[in-house]
Amino acid sequence: MAEIRMAVIGVGRMGLTHAENLAHRVRGAWLVAVTTSREERAAEARLRCGEVAVYPTLEALLAAERLDAVVIASSTSAHADNVERCAAAGWHIFCEKPLTRYGHDLRVEVIGEEGAVQVGRFRHTPVRLLDRRGVHHDMARTTPERLGEAFVTELRAFVDCVVRDIEPPVTGHDSRATVAVGVAATQSMHEGRAVNMTELMT
Repeated sequence: MAEIRMAVIGVGRMGLTHAENLAHRVRGAWLVAVTTSREERAAEARLRCGEVAVYPTLEALLAAERLDAVVIASSTSAHADNVERCAAAGWHIFCEKPLTRYGHDLRVEVIGEEGAVQVGRFRHTPVRLLDRRGVHHDMARTTPERLGEAFVTELRAFVDCVVRDIEPPVTGHDSRATVAVGVAATQSMHEGRAVNMTELMT
């Protein structure tokens, strides 16, 4: 399979980012359609991605298109249902997180009496300003600005797995281990003790 026919379900901010990446930055992907019920988003998708078919609903897309894979970037509440329906159609699925109603955060923050430590990619440029008030830098305003290259890389990996019929570089075990870290940190905070990861990974 040299090239896979793909659609993006939902072209809000994240979906439009994925659609544009598929159209211009991911070798092996052919973006053929998107879904949105809003005319302004349809126009924006065509402007940024070229002439792609636009369907108002997933039902219309399912009825009209022969696809290999989809990116699900619809509203969070629709993710699980969209995944089930696309899987039933036999399509490979890349689902924007979260899969369920729970959200996510890409930061770690430790706050003390005299300051704080933040870990995460907040900055838009490598410029820092140092003055009498302290150290300052700009902030990337949106998730696509902060993680633009990561979004391209993950879609390239997904398409590569579909085209070459190989396992993904990040496995279900990796995902479970990541969730376990968050669960352990929360449990530690509530119980006031160190939590060994083996308690959660057995």
